[in-house]
Amino acid sequence: MSTWRTTSSFRKLQLSSPHDSIGETGIDRLLQQLLERTVDAILVADRQGQVRYWNTGAEQMFGYSAVEAVGQSLDLIIPENLRFRHWEWLFPDHGHRANQIHL
Repeated sequence: MSTWRTTSSFRKLQLSSPHDSIGETGIDRLLQQLLERTVDAILVADRQGQVRYWNTGAEQMFGYSAVEAVGQSLDLIIPENLRFRHWEWLFPDHGHRANQIHL
């Protein structure tokens, strides 16, 4: 039996064999469990810097629920004095873009 553990919480996620074919839906469910059960903050943002995924670890670390964060700019969690530098790094060929991103 294969067992995966999140590094922080050690909650077990199991398949009967490492070679089981659990299908796309099963993999999606497994990945969702991994993302939600970890105590680490995991977030996903698109190329425009808009939050697309926010797990419970991110909720605890940053103090915003997923409902509050998803759809918002990453400026939500970037201190105002660091925003220009962040966006300049993210879009090095579009320096003007850093001036356009606001919370």
